[in-house]
Amino acid sequence: MRIMKSTGYIEFEIAAGEHILHFYSSESQRLNVLTEFIKDGFKKRNKSVGVINKDDMYTVEDMLIKDDVDAGYYLIEGQLVFMAHEDCFATGGNFDEERLIDVITGTINAALRQGWAGANIANDLTWAATGSNVEAWLRFEANASNYIRTLPATCLCQYDERIISGASITNLIKTHPFVIIGDYIFENPYFISPKKYLKYYQHSEKYFA
Repeated sequence: MRIMKSTGYIEFEIAAGEHILHFYSSESQRLNVLTEFIKDGFKKRNKSVGVINKDDMYTVEDMLIKDDVDAGYYLIEGQLVFMAHEDCFATGGNFDEERLIDVITGTINAALRQGWAGANIANDLTWAATGSNVEAWLRFEANASNYIRTLPATCLCQYDERIISGASITNLIKTHPFVIIGDYIFENPYFISPKKYLKYYQHSEKYFA
């Protein structure tokens, strides 16, 4: 996967510290982007971590194999890891910010201890954008851009655009510096710095579009 810069559309490779947004409208779109992101991690000697539904794990393995990637080898070596949503992000079905930060930090530290250069972490986060605590989630996504920028990791946030609200879509676009459109990752001209975003929204009773 390559990034197209908004100024001049010059291609360059994904670097560590990037926070990427992907809206999908079909399962094939979600899985294709996820598979490419995992393979990008392999190329960079990063640990590739997919936080997905358990039923999707075998599907992704099959897709990697069809792309002539030995998924079994990467699983045995520990460079490919699948995690379930419930093991990472929620307590009692609710978003738990401290737990999420601990999972991200722990995953990256484990990758470094194991000798990998960093981590590619992909999450399907539709559930968070459609739950009862959407405002807290959007604030976390805004903060994440600052947090991730300092880490040897690249994070991919995937959302089902068929399910989440227009207001959530608008706010998610504002909180990610990069967005996937088709086969490319673009610099996002609508991205708002976390400091500005949080200052504007933190006193509102409801998140804005």
